[in-house]
Order: sequence, then C-alpha cells, then structure tokens
Amino acid sequence: MITIKRGDTFSQAGEWALADGTAISLVDKAVTCSIVAGLPVAKAAFSETFRAALTVTVTDAAAGEFTITGNTTSWPITRTIDGRLLPTRAFLDVKVSGTGIDTSGTVRVEIEERVT
Repeated sequence: MITIKRGDTFSQAGEWALADGTAISLVDKAVTCSIVAGLPVAKAAFSETFRAALTVTVTDAAAGEFTITGNTTSWPITRTIDGRLLPTRAFLDVKVSGTGIDTSGTVRVEIEERVT
C-alpha cells in the first residue's frame, strides 16, 4: 500500500517482474497507469467515481523498470456525514501492452488530506 497526501507530487518506481523477481523486458511494450477511486456498492463490487491518467517513464526497458508520476491536487478525499476527513482508498491500475496478451496489476493507494 502507498500513502500520499493530496497536493504532494506522486512518484513511485516500479519493476515489471515474475513472481520470483526475474525482470520482464519492456522493450517494444507500452506501459500506462491510472489512479482509480470509487465507492464499494456490494461485496467485491466497486463504483468508479474518479480516474486520472498518470505519467509513466520507462527508466530501463530491458530490466522492466519504470517510474509513475502525477499531480495529486485533484485527487479525492472522503468526507463523512459529520464532516470528518478520511483517507480515500484508491488503486493504481498499471497496464502493459504489446505482449500479445495485455497484462495489468493494481496497488492500493490511500489519499490523505494535507494538514497545514
């Protein structure tokens, strides 16, 4: 899980690899990423309320390494009925295409309000 305060610059390094840690080459492949937030509507169901594209920079294609960056100023914060702020649970949706079969992975992100 990744925790970020809204307004901070999001930057996260990643590596596309097998379960045993062996890197998967990103040569001639496209990597995209979005941050997705929503509300649970039923057990294991999700209603998307926010999606924003993030920038993916491949830093070492042969080693499967990349960096995801984005501006978080518009990312949502959950407010309860009584006005309390709660972290928003969101997910990074990372997709790799050009492999013959598109693959994807998700990472949970908690977005907190910046306290000044």
